[in-house]
Amino acid sequence: MKKIIAVFALALLLIPGVALCSDPDIEEFYTNPSKPYEGEDFDVIIEAYDSDGIDRIKLYDDDSDLIGTKYCDGDKHCDVEFESYERDYGFYYYEVKVYNDDGDYETKELRIQIREDYEPENLEITYFYAVPNNPNANTYFEIQTQAKYDDGIEKIRLYVDRNYEDYVDCGGSTRCTAEFGIVENVPGYHEYKVRVYGDDGETEERETRIFVSEYFKPTAYCGDGRCEYPETYYTCPSDCSAQSYCGNGICSSDESCSSCPADCGPCNIAYCGDGICEAGESCSSCSLDCGSCPVYEVPATVYTCEQRGGTCCANGGEEVVSGAADCPSTCFSSCNAAASSSSENISNSPSGAFVAGNMTLSIEWLVLGALGAIFVVLFFFALRK
Repeated sequence: MKKIIAVFALALLLIPGVALCSDPDIEEFYTNPSKPYEGEDFDVIIEAYDSDGIDRIKLYDDDSDLIGTKYCDGDKHCDVEFESYERDYGFYYYEVKVYNDDGDYETKELRIQIREDYEPENLEITYFYAVPNNPNANTYFEIQTQAKYDDGIEKIRLYVDRNYEDYVDCGGSTRCTAEFGIVENVPGYHEYKVRVYGDDGETEERETRIFVSEYFKPTAYCGDGRCEYPETYYTCPSDCSAQSYCGNGICSSDESCSSCPADCGPCNIAYCGDGICEAGESCSSCSLDCGSCPVYEVPATVYTCEQRGGTCCANGGEEVVSGAADCPSTCFSSCNAAASSSSENISNSPSGAFVAGNMTLSIEWLVLGALGAIFVVLFFFALRK
């Protein structure tokens, strides 16, 4: 009877020790992007947890060959990335083994699809999803998308719940990948949409609904060994390393608005049609933003009769008007014609003579004519008396 009691007591002592020796928990195991193309580098991402601390994580390929080993130095939470590459399209199986500090390990398999590479003639969005695909509220995650177009892609815009969120400048490349950093505060379904703009004006859109779960993980605190939002190297150096990477919330010296808009914000790139007349734009290069250029009319030159040849021939040349007096508007055409046809006669005429056609009249003859006219008028008045 004493032996039975001793064995039972020993079992009671061993049960708690056995319960404490649990296997590691593999929380996340996925590829980024989720469906890479043949010949394209991609990342295999593993997130694991063990209360006793994690020693190392190993990744094996489809042929059970070791791809690599990442050491976690006994951290309870360990997030690692392996760079991988597949030459041919098709389906592949990857296996991960996570070892804790007690020597226990957990394994998990992942089936991935490698897609055939091609350049579509029409604008095409090749993928559009969240990483991870089941994000939590108040936790940083990414919306990732890729587009292809043989005529070149200008930019990709993201809309969240029908509101404009951010954009990525593609610079006319035939393949453009965009990653948008998101933090959703409200759990539930949210609408996401991307709109891709081709260099030739073509557009393509795709929408998806993403469910954001309630934040169930323990609240992040400085000193828990895991760099989580909103922690940074500056607010919690014990959890976050000083290594610069896009998405850590710090615009480092090696980052810019074009290389990492998630940290540095979007670039204010001027383009024709944004409604702002900025430097480098003008009314001639971009009338949509700067308006139409003003039209300057050159005033017509007004000539006097003297400037048109010294005479103005009214009524088809029957009357001769000299000097700078105002002339009827209809006289200039005939005056110009007279001036051009009789330029030689004008140049050879004596000083004080006026020309009409080919006839030259001197001042003396004009005075005699006027006296004769006065004599005739006086003669008629005398007869009437």
